[in-house]
Amino acid sequence: GGNLDVNLTDQAVEAKGPITIKGVPAELAWQHIFYTPADRQPPIRVTASLDEATRDKLGIMVNHLVQGPTPVTLSISGLGEGSHSMSMQADLTNARLLFGSMGWTKPVGRAANVQFNVVSKEDGSTDLDNFKILGDDIAMEGAVALDAQQHLKEFYFSDFSVNRGTHVEITALVRDDN
Repeated sequence: GGNLDVNLTDQAVEAKGPITIKGVPAELAWQHIFYTPADRQPPIRVTASLDEATRDKLGIMVNHLVQGPTPVTLSISGLGEGSHSMSMQADLTNARLLFGSMGWTKPVGRAANVQFNVVSKEDGSTDLDNFKILGDDIAMEGAVALDAQQHLKEFYFSDFSVNRGTHVEITALVRDDN
């Protein structure tokens, strides 16, 4: 739900304003430029600042890895054209990252960003392709697969580094017993 301001000119129509998604406040911005091909239209952008409680409301189950506020932007292109694409970007600077099994923690205030493409599958599962976390002392590139309940199914990182001297390749598959 929400209230959007709609602006119509002879060149474009634009809608923007505050919305709520599952009770979480966000901002929506959309523009359609007349006489412009679909592949050159700007994406719909939804921005929000997510903390532990709002991530839980949205079903984003990463609070064991991310603690604190994360400004996020979801970009959606191609809606209504038969196929669409989604990508997510988040600023992790004011969040704490915990990779306990690696013995590494990113403290609050140290710069880091995450970005990935969201690929929804027909069976309800989701792939997070081109998954990257880049920051002052972290670099990760790979892909993550979630099952239909959006629980981690598997991941592959062709490059995983938590300091300048260590680069490893990591593959994991979650077994039926978790």
